[in-house]
Amino acid sequence: GSFNWLIFLIFCCFEENTIIKVLENNKEISKPISDIKLNDLVLTYEHGNKKYTKVNFFKKYEDDFEFYEIKAKLGDKVKTIVVTGNHIMICYDKNMSQTRFLTAENVTKNDYFYTVDGLYQVCEINVKTKKNKYSLGVEEGAIIASDILVTCFNFNQVNKMVPIDELLS
Repeated sequence: GSFNWLIFLIFCCFEENTIIKVLENNKEISKPISDIKLNDLVLTYEHGNKKYTKVNFFKKYEDDFEFYEIKAKLGDKVKTIVVTGNHIMICYDKNMSQTRFLTAENVTKNDYFYTVDGLYQVCEINVKTKKNKYSLGVEEGAIIASDILVTCFNFNQVNKMVPIDELLS
C-alpha cells in the first residue's frame, strides 16, 4: 500500500550533487537534486519508454549520513552514483538476461547498471559520510539519476516495470 511506499521513500536517498534531468520550458536541462521542487517534471523510463513524470514527493534531511559511492565503467568512461546503503539499485548481468534489485550496500563488481549510453560494469565502491540526503518520488517509472537508471520504489512497484527493454529507443 501507499503507507509502505512512503516509509520506503524516506530511507531511499541520494546525495545533494546527484544530477537529475528535468523538463523546463520544453527543454531538457540537468540540475542537482538539491534544486528539485515538487511538481518538477523529471526524466523517467517505464516499459522502455522515456517520459517526464511529475515529482510527487521531495524531502531534504539534514544530518551526517552514510553513503555508498558506486562507480561503473564502460571502456574508459566512468559514471558515479552516490546513494544511501538501503537504496534499491537496478542491476543486470553482462548479457542483460537477468535483472536483480539490490540495496546499494549489496552491489558488487559483478553487477552492471543501465545508463543513458549503455551497460556499465561496477568497478569501485566506497563508503563515505556526507551531510544531507534527498528523497525523490515520482508516480511511476524509474528515474535517471547521474545518467544511471535507478528506482525510488519498493519491490512490488519495481517488479511491474521489468524487464526494462530498449531503454534507448
